[in-house]
Amino acid sequence: MFAMLWLTGCNLPRPTATLEAESQTRTDIARTLAAIRTQLAAGESPNLSGAGTALPTQPGSPPTPPPFFTLTPGPTRPAPCERALLVREVNIPENTTIPPSSRFTKTWELQNTGSCTWNSDFKFEFSGEGDAMGVLSAPLVTGGEILPGQKGRVSLNLQAPSMLGNYQGSWKLRSPNGVLFGLGNGGQTSLMVRIRVANEYSFAENVCSARWQSDAGLLDCPLQEGDPRGFAIRVANPEFETGSVDDEAALVMSPQNIPNGQISGSFEAVMVPPGSHLRTILGCYLGYPACNVQMLITYRLGGGPEQVLASWYEIFDEAVTPVDIDLQSSGLVGKEVSFGFKVRALEGAVNQKVIWLLPRLSP
Repeated sequence: MFAMLWLTGCNLPRPTATLEAESQTRTDIARTLAAIRTQLAAGESPNLSGAGTALPTQPGSPPTPPPFFTLTPGPTRPAPCERALLVREVNIPENTTIPPSSRFTKTWELQNTGSCTWNSDFKFEFSGEGDAMGVLSAPLVTGGEILPGQKGRVSLNLQAPSMLGNYQGSWKLRSPNGVLFGLGNGGQTSLMVRIRVANEYSFAENVCSARWQSDAGLLDCPLQEGDPRGFAIRVANPEFETGSVDDEAALVMSPQNIPNGQISGSFEAVMVPPGSHLRTILGCYLGYPACNVQMLITYRLGGGPEQVLASWYEIFDEAVTPVDIDLQSSGLVGKEVSFGFKVRALEGAVNQKVIWLLPRLSP
């Protein structure tokens, strides 16, 4: 009889509270182990303390079990010194056309995502891929500093090859410690320049290679349409005062929005190819019936004075003006010339907007 009672007792169900406590403890253990695996995968070394908790053996409501482990996060790893992120390309977009042997400046906006301050001790360094375009090494920052986390503009002063064709070059950055690094988290991506060398040049495509200013001061490119200080932008489908919409790119300019406001842009000097003409079609923009402006093209040789190449007066008369200037007869072929585009509002006019359709150098 005692044996039967003993066997029966062995088969009695365990209290529900005890089972729930065991389940909760197992859940805590699983969560703790998962946290440990996550930290180890991230390269961290968690400090572990504590011990397992004995399961309750008495019926009744057990106390809430303590955590199986106590985790102490390891130290946070500092960001590497040499890290950079591309914010945007400011000018010379991919496959921009540059005349042979012309000097040009390629500018990027970068963010310093590393832990070191960028200064003149940091360098651009040609990666050996493609054409160096005259620059194997150059200072990354030529004035001031770019602190960790800050964004800043950096530039390379390059020269197009003398032969026609498609070219590309790639550069990385080098720290004062001699570490070569590129863009992105891994620092492997190079800064690229891709150009097409040909006997032509588009002023609309290179709008941000010009230095823009109005009476409000220097204007930082890219400019925004509607800026009351004045703006100059590339427009893919401009609308002339005649009502026609063109499918060629245009340089659209608006002087500072004050009586007799003005705006001007001086482009980087280019080597004018043989047989070149400067061509465009100009007029007022549709929807600006009070248009009354003077439009000018200027040029500068080397460090010499700015001179007027040609000028026109435009009003909203539902007509456009074709322009074709022979640069051979102007004595500019074969020379390094900086061209300028200017617009002046006349007779107290405000809210002006004009078009230079497909302004370009071409044979």
